[in-house]
Amino acid sequence: MLQPRHVMCGGLLALGCGLAWAADAPGYVLDSRGEPMRSVTGDCVRSGSWTSQSQHPACDAPRDRIVLLPGPDGKLGAVVVRSAAGEVRLDTAYAAAEVSKAGAIAQQRDDPASVARRFGAVQAAQPPRPVSFTVYFATGSATELTPESQPVMAGLKAELARRPAPEITVIGHTDRVGNAEDNDTLSAGRAQAVRDMLLASGTQTFSLNATGRGEREPLVATEDGVAEPKNRRVEISVR
Repeated sequence: MLQPRHVMCGGLLALGCGLAWAADAPGYVLDSRGEPMRSVTGDCVRSGSWTSQSQHPACDAPRDRIVLLPGPDGKLGAVVVRSAAGEVRLDTAYAAAEVSKAGAIAQQRDDPASVARRFGAVQAAQPPRPVSFTVYFATGSATELTPESQPVMAGLKAELARRPAPEITVIGHTDRVGNAEDNDTLSAGRAQAVRDMLLASGTQTFSLNATGRGEREPLVATEDGVAEPKNRRVEISVR
């Protein structure tokens, strides 16, 4: 015969509480099906035999933890963490929320050291963030970069050398001098020229796509026929 034990039921000390006891109750109050009872916050109700070593798969499963980190430039966004039990907004650096299996949300706070301890291996395994470069071309040319663009190309090649298998997208553009069809051809030629420069430098890539957008997407809006240097460009995205 199982012996009743004193447990906390609904915040009150009671005897038995009308529950069907299991002989191997693992430190939690169980219902007639042998499942842990839960409080209004969704947490398992502990019995008088609970210790820090008590384990139950429904109660001690890993919790989801969300931490808001500042970006590499120090800028910070915000995130709303929602569950069936409610929601919290994280909008300060290292603000954290822990969500239990039952959906209870506990708002907490981390710091750089604790994030490094918890998530250092995950952060180290992440691929580098995407980066973008823009180079500009001489008027009417599909191959001649402006002098100011030469250091940009050097920086692009250095970045690619740090990545084992980058994915590269190259998109060419023109200003609004000339007709649309000619500018489509010119923009594609500029994109192809940058692609050829990268391949000639020995860049090893996972994928390298080059395409032209003509005069459709100007960086600076102008009237037709206006020669705008900032629109004679190629944009390179690396990830």
